[in-house]
Amino acid sequence: KVRNIDPAKDALTLSLEAFARLVGEGGTSPCTAADAFRATAVAIRAHEATLTNARVEIPQERMT
Repeated sequence: KVRNIDPAKDALTLSLEAFARLVGEGGTSPCTAADAFRATAVAIRAHEATLTNARVEIPQERMT
């Protein structure tokens, strides 16, 4: 189902609203647990890079 997205809302708010809708209305997640794991791993490393102001590597074997 396509929904109008409020451009005034940030990505975290939109994500949390989508999650709440999924839980409240039922249904299946648009991503797998493996997708979520990889996205979280990348986000953690990106955060580390911003804190250290340095490039960080994400080894392929850590993504599986």
